Amino acid sequence: MFLRLQVDLKVIWDISVDRLVLDSVETPDRGRCVDIFRRGDGTFGFEVYRRDAEDLSGWFPIGGFADIPYETEAKARGTAECS
Repeated sequence: MFLRLQVDLKVIWDISVDRLVLDSVETPDRGRCVDIFRRGDGTFGFEVYRRDAEDLSGWFPIGGFADIPYETEAKARGTAECS
């Protein structure tokens, strides 16, 4: 389970894995989202999450992309958009 601390509208710090979420985009039905983040080592990445309406326990990672490093935010975002 991820621990998230809201810092402002678009910047979230994920304490459990040392990454700063730069953007979080939800689908119109609010059932999925993609987080674009920067890691502590300066690389970037993204992950796809799912939320079940009947399960109130939160978001679940489903993409398997979180461990792939990208040199820039633009490369991470571009790959996320194609996924």
